[in-house]
Amino acid sequence: MCFGSLLVSDLHPDVTEQLLHAIFSPVGPICSVQVCRSTITNQSHGYGFVTFEHRQHAENALEAQFFGAHGDDERGFSYIYGYV
Repeated sequence: MCFGSLLVSDLHPDVTEQLLHAIFSPVGPICSVQVCRSTITNQSHGYGFVTFEHRQHAENALEAQFFGAHGDDERGFSYIYGYV
């Protein structure tokens, strides 16, 4: 069972599930990563979800500010939002 999900927004169009996994995996075990894409064009909608095995890992990612608080940065996204 997985309990901690984060909404990651303002994704650069080139950000992939593999990249998000690599960025967030140091925080804790990840159950799934999804970049939301158009079913017609396969282009990113600019947001996605990272789901951790434990809610605490999602909270740790938020506390560590694993996002570009200074605006868009080299990781390819600007914001993450609380667990859902």
